[in-house]
Amino acid sequence: MQIQADLMGTPVVRPVDIETTALGAAYALYFFLKMLEKTDVPTKEDNIVYKEILKNLCEA
Repeated sequence: MQIQADLMGTPVVRPVDIETTALGAAYALYFFLKMLEKTDVPTKEDNIVYKEILKNLCEA
């Protein structure tokens, strides 16, 4: 991650909770059981914006 941060010119931020893998697995289970809304899933319109940002970063 440090190499990516150096290339992008941003600092590496470590999470306070080091058990993020377990947290991700728990979120996946909640999504599967339909107990949690998918609020952070990008829409088709958002995906276009993300592609433009990534395209500009890759050209820099």
